Amino acid sequence: MSYLELIPEVRSIYALISIITFVISVTDFVRNVSSFKNKSSAGIPAATALINLALYYIYGYSVETILEGPQHLRYSGFYDNILKMPAAAFGLLLFGTLAVASVSYHLTSMKINSSITLRSIREGFNSIDTGVLMYRDGGFILLANTIMQDISVSLTGKRVTNGESFEKVVSSPDNHIVLSDGSVYLIKKNSLTLEGKKVNELTAIDVTEQTRLRKEIRKLEEQKQEFNKRLSDYAKKVDEVTIKKEILDTKIDVHGALGNALLLSKSYLKNDKSAPDKESLKSMWHKAIIFKDTDITQKEDSFGKALYEAAKVCGITLTIDGKIPSPENAHIRKILSTATREAIINASHHAGADKVDIEILSEGNVTCLVFTNNGKTPDKVTEGGGLSSLRQLVEDQGGTMKVMAVPQFRIIIMAPEKKS
Repeated sequence: MSYLELIPEVRSIYALISIITFVISVTDFVRNVSSFKNKSSAGIPAATALINLALYYIYGYSVETILEGPQHLRYSGFYDNILKMPAAAFGLLLFGTLAVASVSYHLTSMKINSSITLRSIREGFNSIDTGVLMYRDGGFILLANTIMQDISVSLTGKRVTNGESFEKVVSSPDNHIVLSDGSVYLIKKNSLTLEGKKVNELTAIDVTEQTRLRKEIRKLEEQKQEFNKRLSDYAKKVDEVTIKKEILDTKIDVHGALGNALLLSKSYLKNDKSAPDKESLKSMWHKAIIFKDTDITQKEDSFGKALYEAAKVCGITLTIDGKIPSPENAHIRKILSTATREAIINASHHAGADKVDIEILSEGNVTCLVFTNNGKTPDKVTEGGGLSSLRQLVEDQGGTMKVMAVPQFRIIIMAPEKKS
């Protein structure tokens, strides 16, 4: 049975297959030509496209022959010979070209996916999250990816058409641009050499998140500075309150000295055996008069002067070797003032001293306070209310205190500094 003797339905199916094969072959041909510089790979799809175009034409010739009658068939020429072909051979040719066209299309797809082509390069640039624009001197654009085009539309309302003009649009003192949606991009320019010719490259890097974080950090720094200022003011107020408290405590001691002198004088006048002798009583009144005549309130403006004044009213000469802690370390100043008062009381009432020496040493984040006097050395040191309260204060602030009796009475306090 020849092709011409096939029923119309089968010949119509053959014609449809030839059209499909033709479309596949033409598409494969175009892909090969546009993707690869070597056009030899486009030969197979071109051949299959021409064969199937001819087969489709034969289908039309066969329809014309049937309509005009067998006398139209001249049994000569290429088309007549094809019509006389066995139907099986015709089908084999048709399906064979379909198979070749399909395999060629598949191989072309694999080659495109595994090769670096202009299209793959363009797709790669469009897939990255950085804007890229390449152009030659004069503004001729070689490549502009999607992000850079979007930036141009956001800034100018149109796509990039000239590289040098666009460079002027995105130029700024800090190389940052802000788009209408709030996005921030860092613009960088580089010069490249491509095939021996200079190429200008602009890149736009999205730094929106980094910019937001920098603003937050700047805001936190401002808050920190404000907090530190308030903390410093607070430390100064604490310092003032501490000084006033020390002055108040000294005034209380003054009143106590006066009251004690009055009571002992009364006992002396009554010839009480427990009353002190005349010289001791005279010394007590001498100290009380010094207390009374000293204007302590004038020294409230200086922490160090307040310590010296407190010693003076007790008849003690005070020397301080070292730097007094700053107001930022108010807890150490409190320890220093409390310990100084205790050292003065012990020196005056127990050791019979008239001089107290304080040595202040700072090493790292620790301040060392050492208190000594020129009085008699005690046989044993018993911590009473004053020393016990002082130890409690030191330990509450994270420090340590040691009291020594030999070879000289000594109070050693180690106080850690606190960060603001």
